Amino acid sequence: ASHALPRLRAPRHPAHGTPITAGAGDALPTDRPAVLRHTGFLAVLAGSALINASHAFYYTFGLLHWKSLGIATTTGSLLWAVAIVAEVGLMWRFAGVAKRLSPRHCLLLAASLGVLRWPLMLASAWPVLLIAQALHAATFGLTFLATVNFIAKRVDEAHAARAQSVLAILSTGSLAVATVASGRLYERIGGQGYLAMMVLSLAGLVLVAWSYRSDLDDIA
Repeated sequence: ASHALPRLRAPRHPAHGTPITAGAGDALPTDRPAVLRHTGFLAVLAGSALINASHAFYYTFGLLHWKSLGIATTTGSLLWAVAIVAEVGLMWRFAGVAKRLSPRHCLLLAASLGVLRWPLMLASAWPVLLIAQALHAATFGLTFLATVNFIAKRVDEAHAARAQSVLAILSTGSLAVATVASGRLYERIGGQGYLAMMVLSLAGLVLVAWSYRSDLDDIA
């Protein structure tokens, strides 16, 4: 099925000779593998991985925490569905978002909303939890799409798979560590473990913001 998909990534130098221009805030893709070792590039991937890892407590103990607050499992499942619907909606409309915000700006927004979302998960009021769940569209959906878009804009197709592998290693590894830590947190402080997830989102925000201080934009 994948072979039937259109090739959406245009060649670096079109046949008619017109150079490809980059979007606002985004450099042209480079066929040099050096970008994969650039600290600014790695900082963005690491920041994305930490934003993703901040979901660990929610994934493993979200329903148990709600149950401890007196929220029925069925109700918790409906709240979980709200997050999925919001995520799908964001993915459906991401093309419009990408026209207005660069990938790194999207990541900064996702991380900021993660800092807001995780403390809200300590609430038991329906309206607050609905808002928190709707923010899943940003904390997960926007993070994923923005990171993939960031790699596509920065890395030539010849090295794209390697870049995606680096992202997968960072994301999977950080999520695994955060999941193990979540067990310890829930055992000791219960739902307050969400505050640790807020710190992870903040750390991701700092890393992505730091990438602007590097010379990443000078690589072309």
